[in-house]
Amino acid sequence: MTTAELVLVIIGAGATAYALFGGADFGGGTWHLLIRGPRKHRARATIEHAMGPVWEANHVWLIFVLIGLFSAFPTAYGALSRALTVPIGLALIGIVLRGAAFVFAHNAYPVKDGVHHSPTGALWHRAFAISSALTPAMLGLSLGALATGKLSSSSDIWAPFTFPLAWWGAALTTAVAIMLAAVFVCADAKRQYGSDDPLVEDCRRRALISAIATGALALTGVPVLRDQAPNLADALFDRSPLLIGLSVAAGLATIALLWARQYTWARLSAGLASAAVLWGWGWAQLPHFGIDGLTVESAAAPSATLTVIALILIAGFAVIIPALVVMFRVFQREPDRSL
Repeated sequence: MTTAELVLVIIGAGATAYALFGGADFGGGTWHLLIRGPRKHRARATIEHAMGPVWEANHVWLIFVLIGLFSAFPTAYGALSRALTVPIGLALIGIVLRGAAFVFAHNAYPVKDGVHHSPTGALWHRAFAISSALTPAMLGLSLGALATGKLSSSSDIWAPFTFPLAWWGAALTTAVAIMLAAVFVCADAKRQYGSDDPLVEDCRRRALISAIATGALALTGVPVLRDQAPNLADALFDRSPLLIGLSVAAGLATIALLWARQYTWARLSAGLASAAVLWGWGWAQLPHFGIDGLTVESAAAPSATLTVIALILIAGFAVIIPALVVMFRVFQREPDRSL
């Protein structure tokens, strides 16, 4: 493995962390639009309890990925930025609007007894939900457009929106985010309310439906991929069959674990299923970036620079992971009600 490939693997690990944890956050916000029923306010409060203390920290991984890509592969970073100006711009708008809406909705216009007593507060909550869906959709659309291999840095700025594969990518990433959030929140709901609470069964039902729907949507992408990106499709099935099989097995395991109410294990299997898809796509895409004929080696910075970047990124992982683990444990721990 070359130094450039090592750096790309480390960046890919950061992208995977963002896809799983940040994806679950975006999915949680999207559920604000989707949840219905008599317990919808409690369900939304449960989601916010799970994501509230840590939602902003997940963007550390996005910064990690962007800085690593900019430093190690500046040529590719520039080409990608030009070709994906509109979808990436919309994703960033979603990130900013989502954060602002979350803060305004929960501090300036809090919900009382599960009801919005201010029209403005309800508007901010709706903006939070819509922007939560916008960001993963635009990131998925970008990946789908790149997978076609037909983009270039000189393409029209609206070109990414012209590929059916790009729209399928947008739908799949949104579905994965929704599924991850639904699965992740089951354990939180059980811990907060106990396994006999009807809300826990509501969360379980949503997780099962979203897991099945996501798997079905993934299968519909096979003919689209064959038509829009035949080279990538061939590489995916030739080079990544184990990862594809792992994703399918983990997805089926997630459904089985949810059915058996094993929510902690279901979290792990859902994350594994999603990560395997991402790594399978990345492995099939190598060594190409999918734009301007750039490869890992041709777009890489000088070797001495890559060595320094690799050491910095490894050190970053060594600092970030323990800090995030501690933060999750501290903020999601239930208070001692006996005091």
